[in-house]
Amino acid sequence: MGTVIQSMANGFLFGWTPEMEDQLRQFRDEGLSQNEIARRMRKSRTAINNKVQQMGLPKRESPIKLDRKIDDAVAGQRPKPERTDPLALLIRQATLPLPMPAPVAAPRTCQWPLWGNERPGLNPQFCGARPEVGRPYCCAHWQKAHTPRFSWA
Repeated sequence: MGTVIQSMANGFLFGWTPEMEDQLRQFRDEGLSQNEIARRMRKSRTAINNKVQQMGLPKRESPIKLDRKIDDAVAGQRPKPERTDPLALLIRQATLPLPMPAPVAAPRTCQWPLWGNERPGLNPQFCGARPEVGRPYCCAHWQKAHTPRFSWA
């Protein structure tokens, strides 16, 4: 190998010696950025990138991407704070399991529920009488369901 002639222009060195290539490998092994290597070796960042490609050195992951991966991994370990704003509460309620369907009386029997003023229980009782044709209630309950509670007069 012949000697490499180095010249200086605008504060940068031109040409590469085997010692400079070894120093480039050492800086990369230490984990220095391309910009820091260029500053220490008094070469442009483009010259460093080109030489790394010529030497066939493996590409390194961007330190920014590494920081993001670390942040994502740490974020996965921390519990997220529970939101209390109205929209979050609405979303939480919308994702709750649906209530059990309302119990239904046996088919072809009066569907009139038999309970007082309290809320219906899990197993309400139904009238069970024979309904009118095409209607869900027996005659007595049909009239009760369709009688106005107050007079319009």
